Amino acid sequence: MANAHTDFWLALLNLGDDRRTRLWNGYLGWKLPRKVRRGPDPRGGWPQLTVGPPKGGWPKLTVGEQEELGTLAEQYGGHPELTGEYMNLAGKQFQDEVDLSGLILIHADFSGAWFKKRVTFSNETQFYGQALFSNAKFWQDLQASKARFHANVLFSGSLFDHGAAFDGTEFMGGASFNGAEFKLNAWFTDSKFEERYFSGGIVPGILADFRNAQFPDGAFFHKVVFGNDEKAYFRRSWPPRRADFTDANFGAATSFRGAVFGGAPAFFATTLHEDTDFGKIDWSKAETTNISADYAVRAWERLELMMSRLEKPLDRHKFFRLKMRARRRTESLVLRSLNWLFEKTSDYGWGVGRAFTCWLANWLLASSLLFANSSVLSTKSDAAAAVPEQWHLALAALGTGFSNAHAFLFLAADGGYLEAHRQLLEEHDSHGILVPLGTIEAVLGPILLFFLLLTLRNRFRLA
Repeated sequence: MANAHTDFWLALLNLGDDRRTRLWNGYLGWKLPRKVRRGPDPRGGWPQLTVGPPKGGWPKLTVGEQEELGTLAEQYGGHPELTGEYMNLAGKQFQDEVDLSGLILIHADFSGAWFKKRVTFSNETQFYGQALFSNAKFWQDLQASKARFHANVLFSGSLFDHGAAFDGTEFMGGASFNGAEFKLNAWFTDSKFEERYFSGGIVPGILADFRNAQFPDGAFFHKVVFGNDEKAYFRRSWPPRRADFTDANFGAATSFRGAVFGGAPAFFATTLHEDTDFGKIDWSKAETTNISADYAVRAWERLELMMSRLEKPLDRHKFFRLKMRARRRTESLVLRSLNWLFEKTSDYGWGVGRAFTCWLANWLLASSLLFANSSVLSTKSDAAAAVPEQWHLALAALGTGFSNAHAFLFLAADGGYLEAHRQLLEEHDSHGILVPLGTIEAVLGPILLFFLLLTLRNRFRLA
């Protein structure tokens, strides 16, 4: 019976372009059990299969069209049962072009199939239930633009001998390209790998699985969404790894520009091309707390090392900062606090503006306190006559605050350039804060200056 069903679907697929989509979808709307086609169900067809209608609704078949489909079914052993094994086309060899544009496919199994010519999934082709393309061979172009997979799909071990375009495709339950080989350009621009209908029973738990994938030519993941789906219904089933490129090989220009990562991506033992673009990515969206902190540290550390080997200091330090923030979730209270201070004072040695602000605030704030402490001691009864003295005290406070913050320069020490400023403040030290405040500055000053110089070095070093 399975072979008869296969032949029926093949015959229906080979109808003329102007009739194929209408008769295919119309047949499903006619024969699918009502509980299956009641969709779209908010659970998205998982774990219970529900099938939504195509755009514009299910086609209403005429009596003549129903009779035509009935005759076609009789030629191939009767109507498919449309339960369990829906569309089994595994191992088939397609000699002509295959156009699935606009079709509704349910539990489609193309495992081991050979496609001799071009294959098209465009125009909102929709796959319900798990779709299987494992070990399939695409000997010509694959155009899968704007297709929708409402459950997970497997392209594991598949061969794409010519270009493969998955632009704008929605993988609502995740996808596996484990061991797939893309001989020519692979395009995933604007596609989405979503947790929406991801099954927690999928092992291993990877949303976008590109382990061992081979990209000898260009690979383009512009604005791809790897997880972070706010519409997901089964958040407890979210996979621990949203994107895994472990052991993948990128042999030409590769771009993740503008991509969104719902967690730290895995690039362990991955070979990246020198022309790899991680530009305009909001990495803060990858710092989710529902992913293991230990894994996140390892993932960011690996990317940091890879960027160092590719001599990309900007990207290297970016992943270093992400690693440091992830480590904060694993450290003790003391180390966590120091980690937090390192970020806030200098953005882990990268934020020049932040480090400069902290360094400047250290001695300006101290100078303000010194001035406020001494200005009340003006011996002039006339306010106008006291102005010059106030200016002298203000300059003395600025100079002394600066020298205290840089005590190693000995500017306010005996014989120093700013000794007179210190002595003036000593004469007007009404609350005795000059020495303790100077001690605090002497401790913080060199640290903040070091952070400032560190950020300048990291941002403007040649190598």
